[in-house]
Amino acid sequence: MSSQGASALERDRSLTVDELILEHRENGRKLARSMLRKWRVRMPAEEIDSIVDLTLCEAAKRFDPDKGASFMTFFFYHLRGHLVRAVAEATQTSNMFMAFSQNLGIDVTEWSTIGQSENQWMPGADHSSFDQNEI
Repeated sequence: MSSQGASALERDRSLTVDELILEHRENGRKLARSMLRKWRVRMPAEEIDSIVDLTLCEAAKRFDPDKGASFMTFFFYHLRGHLVRAVAEATQTSNMFMAFSQNLGIDVTEWSTIGQSENQWMPGADHSSFDQNEI
């Protein structure tokens, strides 16, 4: 193990759960956004922050420095798992919406989302006016 890795491990051993969470929160958010960019997935910032905070709390409680891994390594794998699960759930929900709309004969291929909420829709370029109440 390198001296840098050993010093990170020693520092992680001395931190409490709260200190681990606070120390790694910003890097966790950057890491999550980086992973999602790499996967070409868009997600609301609040959702990302929520997933990171939840994952940090779980990882900090379960972290055992005696196993030889730094907290950031341990946290990375937890975070990746939570993000994969969140993306899979969002994809499944989106697919269900598309199937439901097709069964009703609604053409949603021209729609695009606006803002941060999936519940807000706006028409594509071909539609001059559209109201969500028309659905």
